[in-house]
Amino acid sequence: MLISKRTFLKGIATGAMAGAASPSLAQSLCSVWDKTVLWDLRNALWGTSGQNEKSVYLLGAPWCPFSRQAVRDYLSGNMPFQLRFVPIDTVQMRHKAQQADIVLNNEQGLIRTFMEKDTKVPSINPEMQKLISDANFIALNGFQQRMSNIASPTFIYETSRGGASVVGHKPWAQFTSDLQPLGHEATDFSTRLENILAQTRKLGRPAEAKTIYRTAVHALPDAGSPSSGCVSYTTFKAVAELRQNDIDWVKVQALLSNEKEPIYGYVDRRDIEFT
Repeated sequence: MLISKRTFLKGIATGAMAGAASPSLAQSLCSVWDKTVLWDLRNALWGTSGQNEKSVYLLGAPWCPFSRQAVRDYLSGNMPFQLRFVPIDTVQMRHKAQQADIVLNNEQGLIRTFMEKDTKVPSINPEMQKLISDANFIALNGFQQRMSNIASPTFIYETSRGGASVVGHKPWAQFTSDLQPLGHEATDFSTRLENILAQTRKLGRPAEAKTIYRTAVHALPDAGSPSSGCVSYTTFKAVAELRQNDIDWVKVQALLSNEKEPIYGYVDRRDIEFT
């Protein structure tokens, strides 16, 4: 059974009232990390189409022919649910631009990427493209650790029993029953991500940061965002710091992409020490 963010936070609050110490929410997340797939999906970076309160998440890639066909079929029909497309992989620079276009411009980005051949993506700040690519790479890494046989495309939705159904490609008509409203409004990612870029302060030179607790490495500086998993006593290269939602964060090199490109994530400042 997957718990909701609301249920989880209520549990933390109850524990705190009982005197349980909790240096950070990121640490607490580690105890239930394997049960927060729906939470992570809601807080991943996705582009949306449709207005219905019921949603189906599609994890896919701009270059994947099966993802392309699925999105085309959705946009060509009148579906009684909202599509939330999570672009989870990029191969070429143009795919990074498409990925960012989908996240920032929603349906128009989906149309440009999947319906209009060779349409040029609007100009998007390279730092924004990098931030989006890194965030969804980390999210995918976390999904892969908790779900077997994840591929492009993978469809995920909340069922009437409160769990998550994870399936491969299937006709859209089969999604019209057994869907629950996810209770999570669409997000203006452009404003949110621009704020992160504006608040980021680069360190004078990279520094080593070592975790002092078991903690999560998040895709974005937000305790509710997806993470690549929980780590213990690991040393990272720290490159920047910022403050978001009254929490101090350190930006660290968390992973390497398939092309050996550094992928950056965020660690709660309370959970690390500079060495």
